[in-house]
Amino acid sequence: NVGILAYNTKKAALAKPEVRQALDMAIDKAAILRTVYGPAGMAASTVIPAASWAHDATLKAAPHDPAQARELLQKAGVLPLNLTLWAMPVVRVYNPNGQRMAQMIQADWAKVGVTARIVSYEWGEYLRRIDAGEHDAALSGWMGSPEPAGTFGQLACGGASGSFWCNPAYDKLLAEARQ
Repeated sequence: NVGILAYNTKKAALAKPEVRQALDMAIDKAAILRTVYGPAGMAASTVIPAASWAHDATLKAAPHDPAQARELLQKAGVLPLNLTLWAMPVVRVYNPNGQRMAQMIQADWAKVGVTARIVSYEWGEYLRRIDAGEHDAALSGWMGSPEPAGTFGQLACGGASGSFWCNPAYDKLLAEARQ
């Protein structure tokens, strides 16, 4: 299972990779693991779970570095930044407490000059509105598939991740892998 924070890349500021990287670096993931997941959680460095044969343990997640995050946001020219942060209204294995996680992310982002307004809807409405691209950032996730192409497919153009990230070269490689 992998919990994600989907950045809507259709939004101008979030279309910039350095902004997404900065927002990620601002989040104290170790604190979220302790508080939200307890001993059952483990930090992910990729979307492929560590239990998968396709997991690459050499890949590392960006470190928690609020000073570097603020610097990247300033360099990108997006501060002050106001975002909506969507909190899952349901308990899932990949996110047992979306509201608490959103509050922790909100507090971390505030430390680097980002104001996040937490939004939530009934689960069906939440998913419908994410598919419509109404969010800036949304907590989500998925249960892993034994076939990595299924997991990577969540990130393909038109995938269900809520990121709207699209890269034709990625999609071409994914199609080849599925064959």
